[in-house]
Amino acid sequence: MTGHATRWVDAVPIADQWARTVTEVVIRHIVACHGILKMILTDQGPCFESDEFKARLKQLGIIQTTPYHPQTNGLTERNNRTLKEWLASKGGNWEKELPLI
Repeated sequence: MTGHATRWVDAVPIADQWARTVTEVVIRHIVACHGILKMILTDQGPCFESDEFKARLKQLGIIQTTPYHPQTNGLTERNNRTLKEWLASKGGNWEKELPLI
């Protein structure tokens, strides 16, 4: 996850991409550390389009927006690519290496 105003990157290992897991990560790692966001930009992945995720954001008063074009989310996509490349260069032990970034 990337803060577009600050360009701060939060990378959190997760076991799966189910809506419940992603929702918990956003609450425990993003909201708990940075406070309630005004807006969150997500892609149109199933976990972000789920009723569970949308309901939790609404409950917190967070506006969700999705890009009209994939390039809109280019900063996050580029950070993800760099992160994957770096982790691959470390032998693939991403769970151990991720906190060191």
